[in-house]
Amino acid sequence: MQAAEHQALYRQWRPMTFHEVCGQDAITSTLKQAVINQDISHAYLFAGTRGTGKTSLAKIFSRAINCLQPEAGEPCNKCSVCQAILQEQTLDVTEMDAASNNSVDNIRRLIDEVPFLPSLTKYKVYIIDEVHMLSTSAFNALLKTLEEPPQHVVFILATTEINKIPATILSRCQRFNFRRLDNQSILDHLTQIAQSLNIQPEPACLQLITRLADGSMRDAISLLDQAKTAIQADHVLRLSALERLLGKTDSAFVLNCLQALMQNQAVELTRLIESLAQSGLDYGRFLTDLAYDFRQLLLIKLSPAVTAADFPDLNADDFQALKIMSANLTLSSCLRRIQALNTLINNLHYSFQPRLTLEIGLLSLLDEQKIKQEPARSADTSSAPMPTPTTTPTPVPLTELKSEVAAEENSVEAEANCEPAPRPAQQPTPKPAPQSAAQEVPQPAPKPATQPAQQQVPQPKQQPAQQPATQQVTQPKPQQAPQPAPEQQIKQPPVLQPVQQPEPKQPEQQPLCAPQQLAPDTDTQPEVPPLPVRAEKAADLPVAASPADGPDPDLDLNELSEKLLEALKDAKQAALSLILTYRPLKLQGRKILIPFNDREQNFEQIAGSASAQAALNQALKKVLGATTPYTIEVLGPPKATATTATANGNDAAAPLWLQKLQEYAQAEQLTFQVEEEQTNSPSEW
Repeated sequence: MQAAEHQALYRQWRPMTFHEVCGQDAITSTLKQAVINQDISHAYLFAGTRGTGKTSLAKIFSRAINCLQPEAGEPCNKCSVCQAILQEQTLDVTEMDAASNNSVDNIRRLIDEVPFLPSLTKYKVYIIDEVHMLSTSAFNALLKTLEEPPQHVVFILATTEINKIPATILSRCQRFNFRRLDNQSILDHLTQIAQSLNIQPEPACLQLITRLADGSMRDAISLLDQAKTAIQADHVLRLSALERLLGKTDSAFVLNCLQALMQNQAVELTRLIESLAQSGLDYGRFLTDLAYDFRQLLLIKLSPAVTAADFPDLNADDFQALKIMSANLTLSSCLRRIQALNTLINNLHYSFQPRLTLEIGLLSLLDEQKIKQEPARSADTSSAPMPTPTTTPTPVPLTELKSEVAAEENSVEAEANCEPAPRPAQQPTPKPAPQSAAQEVPQPAPKPATQPAQQQVPQPKQQPAQQPATQQVTQPKPQQAPQPAPEQQIKQPPVLQPVQQPEPKQPEQQPLCAPQQLAPDTDTQPEVPPLPVRAEKAADLPVAASPADGPDPDLDLNELSEKLLEALKDAKQAALSLILTYRPLKLQGRKILIPFNDREQNFEQIAGSASAQAALNQALKKVLGATTPYTIEVLGPPKATATTATANGNDAAAPLWLQKLQEYAQAEQLTFQVEEEQTNSPSEW
């Protein structure tokens, strides 16, 4: 038994009546009314892009004006005339391709046939498709016949390039402009075809076919006909199989390229281009998809109130990822990159080295200044630490104070073993620098209990020639309890005061027995008695919580953030990976906090959901191990606590730079106001 002849799907679903034509309601209603009123013109010109229904509507109109039993302007497709036209058994309706019959001889042959009356139909119809391909001589030969044809002749001209039609032809025809079909009309028609073929496509499949069709119904049906080959026995059309079949890049890959461009990651971008080249995908289609994602990003930026329902061709995760990226995007940079991508697509067609052109074009989209500020990163980003964000100075923890106390004990023992240097002759005594109350030097005969531990050497009445380095700043280091006499020592930890601005540690301390530091004003140098060794040790100080209760000192938040990003990307959590990328982590005990300010409430809701928390903690266990005691939580915006300082303020805890600025403002008779950095300030990202 001979198998049935195969016929293309777009030919099987060619419309047969005016009602079945999609997206051209204005044209179909006009032609239908002309059939009802028997007001038939001698020449029509159908102009529009491919796949919009020009040829199909010309055939329907040729049957409608010759139908023996028209139904409200529609052809019946049942009478002998309609059946003869459908089966191409009559010469009264002639369809000519002007692309292959464009010479003047072909037009002369047509003109010779025009005077003869039709044999079966009422009108003799000539359908000339792609009429813009006719030569100039052919147009001139057709001009007179087109102007004054016999009453039984109707010309229907169809073209996709209306600009190539001479004005003399345009003025002799009724012109109808066919518009591109909207996506919803194409989607509804594809859904109807899929149901008739017993195909169960995923929702994203038909959306992808509709977008690739670009307003052409014939292209959409042809893509669906091609996609039937990727259907398995379960009759389900999957998006992954369709993308491989059509040679389209993966949506996640395009989003990764878009993220690399937004974050100015040159190394990551070149790695993605290498992966694209190895996969053998088309560069032009990849650039088209990238430009389309930039367009979606621009629409989200211009309309922050849009939702995922406004972008039916995007899934929920891709929409959330684009919305997060739009928060750190400027309108000018987005427009500049879209224009550059369009230029790159055009240049790629004429390039002898497409990959080099692609790499140079994409790298030129990066922000050069931000690339210079960022350190070079290797291909393995898991081991490269992220730049530490700049924060305000914090009080020194007790562990660092213990190390400082031990260093001071070593310096006191070095003083005891150091011999006093001779006093230089005739050394002038400079004016003593102002000191704070916590750093005053006691007089020669104080009580042993009130003498500071750093100045146990007897001092004369006058100030020393040069103050130690610890007494040259307004903000002192935390002072320790006075050292009592050996017989009056009491074993108790010294009183520690919080330090607001700790001084940077000096590479090595100068011995106190230097000439400029121990030179007295008297002519005779007194003997320095051996200094008693301090009874308190660093171990006697109050210590912080044990490592089992507090944070791990070896935990690097920057490295942890990099590894969490990789784990989230492996888990296909694009939105969460972007949220974690744009802000640094904070550590509080055994909790790893993700801070948000009051302008990021949408992102806080996304990261604070139960599913997001489960995904974050699962990624953390994947990085640190299943038995890790750490958890990830979302830190919402605290209440704003802004404090101000005026030029005449008397704040004793003001930093040194603020005091200098206040002195300068007071001398210049200026007034200024300083506002402390808020915790809910916008992120640098």
